[in-house]
Amino acid sequence: MSTTATVAVPVERRSGRPRTARPTAPWVAVLALRCAETAAFALAGVLAWWLHPGLGPITPFSAATVVVVTLAAAWMCERFGAYHLSYVFRLQAGLRRQLYAWTLTMSTLVVGAYSLNLSDAYPRLWVGLWLVLGTVLPMVVRTGFSGLTRRWIREGRLAQRTVIVGTTDHGRLLARHLRGCEDIRTRIIGFAHDEQPPEEGYIDQVRVLGDLEHLVRLIRRNEVDQVIIALPWAQRDRIMRTLAELADTPVDIRLAPELLRFEFLRQRAEIVGDVPLLRVLDRPVSGSAELLKAAEDRVLGSLLLLMFAPLMLLIAAAIKIDSRGPVFFRQTRYGFNNNLIKVWKFRTMYHHMTDAAASMLTQRDDPRVTRVGRFLRRTSLDELPQLLNVVTGEMSLVGPRPHALQAKAGDLLYQDVMHHYAARHRVKPGLTGWAQVHGWRGETDTPEKLTRRVEHDLYYIDHWSLLLDMQILLRTARVVFGDKNAF
Repeated sequence: MSTTATVAVPVERRSGRPRTARPTAPWVAVLALRCAETAAFALAGVLAWWLHPGLGPITPFSAATVVVVTLAAAWMCERFGAYHLSYVFRLQAGLRRQLYAWTLTMSTLVVGAYSLNLSDAYPRLWVGLWLVLGTVLPMVVRTGFSGLTRRWIREGRLAQRTVIVGTTDHGRLLARHLRGCEDIRTRIIGFAHDEQPPEEGYIDQVRVLGDLEHLVRLIRRNEVDQVIIALPWAQRDRIMRTLAELADTPVDIRLAPELLRFEFLRQRAEIVGDVPLLRVLDRPVSGSAELLKAAEDRVLGSLLLLMFAPLMLLIAAAIKIDSRGPVFFRQTRYGFNNNLIKVWKFRTMYHHMTDAAASMLTQRDDPRVTRVGRFLRRTSLDELPQLLNVVTGEMSLVGPRPHALQAKAGDLLYQDVMHHYAARHRVKPGLTGWAQVHGWRGETDTPEKLTRRVEHDLYYIDHWSLLLDMQILLRTARVVFGDKNAF
């Protein structure tokens, strides 16, 4: 193997002396944080008891309560991700999850005490003080931990000292990404090359240390903790030679993904038949969530249909009195998986001017709309018959609104405005949706309006939950009666 001129790694110093010891592993710091915050939860309970006037020494029952609540709070912090490496070194994100966990734990204590008629065993002032101190003390611990770890990062005492093998575009892109995201677990100290050395001594302000032989010497001197091989996967022989050179060294060795992988950095991998596969897209609202949403639609949809039946009868009578023609209007629209469905609506236009394909956008003061139709459109009551589509399983109560086949934004069909427009059909269309309660309903006369509406639809698909559906339904009544965008 060819050798290159030795390039020394900057030696980390502490108190004026060279530092070659392996940095503290991040999981050790996280374990210390867990222990400190758990102790803070317990201390908050004991201190609150001591601050309460007239309680005296803490009773065995109250001491047991402190232990149970402390363990429950620690478990809830774990469940909320407060100790996940993605959040533990980000102060605001960690504090937010810590607060969620503590609030839920204390709420459970209060509800449980009243449900079991144990409220007399928990003095209200004690519980209130415990709630406050249990919020403040762990926050102080985490804030101090954040400041301490930031200093450790600057001193090189926490992150793994990492060398990237590969000075091509692949390696440069990897280094740029890792430095940009400021991963607490990784500190790049340089590049190594396996073949022809680069002309420059630095790449994006990161030093080129030398060849593989020199890298091995650095590892032997305990100056490297992790090696990432960033070579093209198609060049199997180069990768295998590099692995052979480094196989007997006591460091973590990782194989970086190809350049395309950087387009899907936030996606997870899963093992299928012993083969790691990248999860690019998952079917939304699947499994138990699909059953839950179906139950929500059928049960709540049926109740709403019964509740609104008298109002629908009055609307039907008003339509017949106002203009000639049928009460209902059925329009073909895109449904789940781009399948066509017939959507029920109350007729709001004069029968001879009805536009079944929606090839012409409805405009303000549209002469085709009847007097009753204007009121129905403004209040969205013309959509009530779609409860029939909900109970038959063609639609959901909440989801992206179904659009007509020839609907346009300006002069362009919806599917021509956005390349991923059809992604909103990955779930059933809904009576109301995330876009509608944020004001994106009514006319889509420009591509920008359609883009914003679809962006909200895709957000809903990616973040669906039963709680989100309930929130949208509750906000819908206020929006539809106060929104000036519908006509």
